[in-house]
Amino acid sequence: MAFSAKVCLVAGAGCITSVAIGLSQARSSLSIKERLALDGYVLISSKDEKITTKAWENRASIYRDTSKNSSVLLSDLPHTNVNEKGDELKAKCDKFTDGKTTMNSIDKDIYEKITKLCALKIKEYIQSHLNKEDKFIEKQGQDEEWNNKFKEHKDRMSTEIEGINEDNAKEKISEYCEKVYELQQSNTNSSTSSNANYWCVKRPASPTKPTDSDSED
Repeated sequence: MAFSAKVCLVAGAGCITSVAIGLSQARSSLSIKERLALDGYVLISSKDEKITTKAWENRASIYRDTSKNSSVLLSDLPHTNVNEKGDELKAKCDKFTDGKTTMNSIDKDIYEKITKLCALKIKEYIQSHLNKEDKFIEKQGQDEEWNNKFKEHKDRMSTEIEGINEDNAKEKISEYCEKVYELQQSNTNSSTSSNANYWCVKRPASPTKPTDSDSED
């Protein structure tokens, strides 16, 4: 047994505390880009223009709206200084995620804002992986598609969507999809993203049905 392991056995709780502190310090020395990847976030800038243009416009729309921007507003970037294309936000995100800026240079609040401004939402992430024939199911006019999804994934949906049944399937699933679309793609939301990928998208040939044990995005 290694000396450090023997010390841990003797020290007990003190060793556990030391290990926790060590892990915390290691994480704080990561670059912001590394931490985002570790937490399962996917940068907007990692995708092609088809995805990024709309994503930056979406972030700009939120940032410029004083009724919506409280959770993303940066102290050194007034909302009035951001254009509709989100160019200033993109520049900020590029700086934050340049691989040089470390976690110990920002606080938790700033990190949370970075995840919302610089990383993909679940809908954007799914869209970036769609084939040409794949389409998001529209809330209106596609009742049959929603009902088919319920029949195909009934067991899993019953555990994820409260009160869902055959009569309200369309409303319940479409509401679920709209809510999930706005969440960030991340390790925390991996299972939810997987659900949306199967339940909210129409494909010519559906992928293998997920099971309750699925947790991959």
